[in-house]
Parts: sequence; structure tokens; C-alpha cells
Amino acid sequence: MLRRVYIIAALSIVAHFAAFTYIEVLLSGEYSVSSEWVVIYLFTFGGAGLVGNVICGLFIDRSLASVLSTGLLTIGLSFGLISLVPLHNEYLLLVVIAAWGLGGAMLFVALQTWIIRLAKHNALTASAIYAAIFNAAIGTGAVLGSGVLSISTINVLFLVASFIVLVSLSLVITKHHRTADVVID
Repeated sequence: MLRRVYIIAALSIVAHFAAFTYIEVLLSGEYSVSSEWVVIYLFTFGGAGLVGNVICGLFIDRSLASVLSTGLLTIGLSFGLISLVPLHNEYLLLVVIAAWGLGGAMLFVALQTWIIRLAKHNALTASAIYAAIFNAAIGTGAVLGSGVLSISTINVLFLVASFIVLVSLSLVITKHHRTADVVID
């Protein structure tokens, strides 16, 4: 089961950082956002992440699966909106970026919690493996993003990232229905 969680983590973190590495390119290039507004978007992304952490604290003990699924779905939909819908209204784009930040925080905390719950007495070892996967996924995501941008557009990059996140979500959902809820909930 830990291997499955590690695969979910690797896929979703690669997708997140494939997009996040190029968020400034998205904002200043695709959306022609001024440097002052880029700061506001990034600050909002971070603030939404704090809110995501609070949400995790409130709900993760009751339903880890729901928190994780909500985080993945929020990120996947945010990426999909960015790639498919012209978001040339600053405030609408701000809401989508905030949703992405919120979902990302929920994702990272939920994955770590799931790993600790599964590993029980081997939590330190399992967490170390997760940290290694997380760090490798950051670099892999940046390389994937660069590769996509070398042959296509920023919109395609966000569409690819959305697809990868939704694959991760499908792995969570299919796992959740096939095994005892006590493992994840």
C-alpha cells in the first residue's frame, strides 16, 4: 500500500511543480500580469496554502480520503481552468491561483498523514522515503515543464499537469473503494 501512496505522491508532486516552476511565465507571459500583481498572486497562493493547512487540521482525522481527494480535485480543476479557459480577469485568475494553493497544501499534508498512518512503527523510514520522492519530484516536475514548454505552450503544460493530477486522484479513488476505509479514513 505504501508503494501505491508513493506513486500517487510522485505523480501529483511532479504535476504540481511542473506547473508551479513556470507560474511566473504563466502570469507575466500568458496573462500579461504586471510585476506588482505577480507578487499579489504569489502571496495569495501562499496565504491560501495556510488556509489549506488549517482545513487539513480540522478535517483530516475525520476523513483523510476526502481531504486528499479534495486537494487533488482542486488542483486538477485549477490547472484545467488555467489551460482551457481564458482567465483575463485579474480577480478570477486570483481565485483560481488561490484554489491551487489551497489544494496543494491539502495534498502535501494529506499525503504525509497517509504515509504515517500506513507505516505506523516505521513512520520515520516511510517519511524519509516520502521526503526523497518529494524532492526528486520537484526536479522531475521542473524538467517535465521545461520539456513541454520546449515543444508546446504554457496552456498545454497546465493541461498535462491537470491530467497527471487527475490520474493521481483516480488512484486514490480506486484504492479507497477496494480496501478498508480504516487505512485512509
